[in-house]
Amino acid sequence: MWVFTVVVVLSLIAGGLKYTQITKDKNAEALYQAERTYLRPLDDAAFDTKYETEKEKNEAALKSLDTYVSKASGNDRAQGLIYKASCQMELGKMDEAEATYSELAKESGSYGAIGQIGLGDIYFGKKDYDKALGSYKKVLSNRDKALFDDFVKLRISVLYKEKGDLENAELELESLVQKYDSLEDSDKPPLYQDAKTLLEEIKGDGEKS
Repeated sequence: MWVFTVVVVLSLIAGGLKYTQITKDKNAEALYQAERTYLRPLDDAAFDTKYETEKEKNEAALKSLDTYVSKASGNDRAQGLIYKASCQMELGKMDEAEATYSELAKESGSYGAIGQIGLGDIYFGKKDYDKALGSYKKVLSNRDKALFDDFVKLRISVLYKEKGDLENAELELESLVQKYDSLEDSDKPPLYQDAKTLLEEIKGDGEKS
């Protein structure tokens, strides 16, 4: 699921500086083990326990994460909540994931922003576009977390397209494309091409109609 994948990547951006400290803490062994279980492929030879299915593997990870989150606090707990929500989404437990992201959204800084993005993605999946847009815009309103701006604007563009608001989708995409258009190709972020492709698609649809 693309939503889940990107949120996990964002969690690593937000938690990367914290990771070394976490793994040195004996009390965080549950988080480390859950991360390993969750992120490794099913056929990874490094597993101490062999899992027959992805579902079984993710359920084991979720059980470990539940234990960890119930005991952790601060940024360590927030990191655990990210993986917990992602596991829940992968297992199709969307209502539970929504509750977990709601907890995460209460955190300050990058963790709270990731919680809002996760909520937006869940609402988007339910086609509750107004609530999704509200969650995404909360991220944009936090000027301390401009790191997420382009990513969220691309999400919003896709949302506008899905609900048939091509005018606003085009405006959002044009601002993203123009921001990076003058850079060398090697310096353009991956989302530049995503935005450009979607913009061309929307303009093509407009010409046909």
